[in-house]
Amino acid sequence: MEKRGWLKRLPGDGPTRFGATLSKDDASQQLVSGFVSDYFQGSTVELVSALLGNDACNLTKKDVDRLRKILDQARRRREEGKS
Repeated sequence: MEKRGWLKRLPGDGPTRFGATLSKDDASQQLVSGFVSDYFQGSTVELVSALLGNDACNLTKKDVDRLRKILDQARRRREEGKS
């Protein structure tokens, strides 16, 4: 993980200690992007379909509303980028 740039050695005597170089959000984004690219040929739709699978019927109204909000935000960002 040090070679990937995710960890850095912390100075000090005794056992080698490491600290994070990325925030949790940045690390999550890198992991998910790589996973989607490697296993779903870059398709977010395929990832979401695989995650939901047969469990889609277990989504609550609150879950669906939250997902809809995330999708609406993504659409707005994409449209703003095209301007």
